[in-house]
Amino acid sequence: MTIILNPEQIENIKVWKISLQSEEAKNWASSEEEAEEKIQNIFSKRNFEQGGNLTAEDIDELFRCMKKFSANRALSNLLYKGIGLENFNSQLRNLYFGEEQFVKRVDDFFKMKGIGIQTLSQFLMALDSRKYALVTSQTKEILNLDSLQDETARKEALERYTVHDPTQYLDRTIDFLADTLVFEAIKIAAGLEKYTQVNNLLWLGKQKSEEREEQVPFASVSLE
Repeated sequence: MTIILNPEQIENIKVWKISLQSEEAKNWASSEEEAEEKIQNIFSKRNFEQGGNLTAEDIDELFRCMKKFSANRALSNLLYKGIGLENFNSQLRNLYFGEEQFVKRVDDFFKMKGIGIQTLSQFLMALDSRKYALVTSQTKEILNLDSLQDETARKEALERYTVHDPTQYLDRTIDFLADTLVFEAIKIAAGLEKYTQVNNLLWLGKQKSEEREEQVPFASVSLE
C-alpha cells in the first residue's frame, strides 16, 4: 500500500489514540457495539442475504442504529418511500452481496436519490465495521491532507479496484473509493481493529488537541 499519510499525520494519530481510553470514548464504543448487534439481528431475522426483505419498521430501526455511528439526517424514510420498499431492499442487498465488482455496486447505490458519501459509508459500516470505513468530510478534514495526498489516494483506489476508465463512474464513486483508503491508512497507523474506533479517535483526539492548545497562554508582544 502506498504511504498516503505523512509522518506528522501518523504521529498525531498515535497521540490521538490515547483518547480512546477516556470514559467518553468507552461509552461511545459500548453504544456502537450495541447498535451493531441490533443491526445484525435485523438482517438475520429477515434472512436478508438470502433474499428476505426488510420491512419499513426494520429499516427505520436500522437507521436509528446507524445514527449511533454518526448523526445523519439523510437516514430517513424518504430513502425508501420514494423508490418503494422492494426496490430499496434490492438495491441494498446488491450493495452488500451483489456479484458485480464493488466499484459498480457502489456506483449503482449512489444513483439512488439522497445517497451521499457519508450515507453510503454508514450502510457499509452497518454490515461490517471491521471492513468498511465511515467516511465523512468533517473527519477527513481533521487530517489536513494536501492535494498530492488526495491524488495518491485516488491513483491507488483506481488500481486496487481495477478502474481502467474513471469516466464510466460517478465522480462521487471515485472520491468515495479514494477516501476509504485514507481511512484505511489511519486504521493501520493507529493499529485499530474497527472503523468505529477510527471515527472516535479522529473526533476525540482532535477535540483534546484543541483543548490543550487553548490552554497554552499567548506570549506577550511588545509594541515598542
